[in-house]
Amino acid sequence: GRMLALLSSGLAGSRLGRRLLPPLLPAIIANLAITPFQAGIALSLASVGFASLQFPSGRLSDQLTRKTVLLASLSILAVGGVLLSVTNSYYLLLASALVVGVGEGLYGAADRGLLSDLFVEKRGVAFGIHTMFSDISGILAGGLAAGALALGVWRAAFLPVVASLAIIAVLLHRWGREPVVVEPVSLQLRSTVGRLFGQRRFQWM
Repeated sequence: GRMLALLSSGLAGSRLGRRLLPPLLPAIIANLAITPFQAGIALSLASVGFASLQFPSGRLSDQLTRKTVLLASLSILAVGGVLLSVTNSYYLLLASALVVGVGEGLYGAADRGLLSDLFVEKRGVAFGIHTMFSDISGILAGGLAAGALALGVWRAAFLPVVASLAIIAVLLHRWGREPVVVEPVSLQLRSTVGRLFGQRRFQWM
């Protein structure tokens, strides 16, 4: 039960960084003196980082341990949050958005894999509760953004996110039964893509 709560809180925390950006964009645009188009590039970079790390997350969590990948994800997300909280230039905004997207993408497959390992008979209920926290993060993002904008300091919205990610990482390291494994891993991206596109059914899809 506590692992479900921890993983779900981690999911909400991993979503917060990227979901905070849209409501803060008007303040970011004004503060950094950039155009809406430039701000849109930052959002796109975050999405690219998120999408590109989905497959590596699954491969790494299978060959190392789920705990290893989740701790790496939370650490990267915390770094991204810190960078966003001190962003004072457009290029730092781009780098920060990409880091946040990468950290979020790394979390996804690993936490679902660990949930599947932990829950067998009640897996559907566990996934239902877990998925709910992804939507809760949207509500939290709106509240944090509103609070930060009311204070007139948009960067402050990321500080609670960094603190929560750090706490979740410490608890995961303490409660998680798996070891932390760091060793070279072959992603086998080319062979995997070749197998997928070698199937006619997948080609049609």
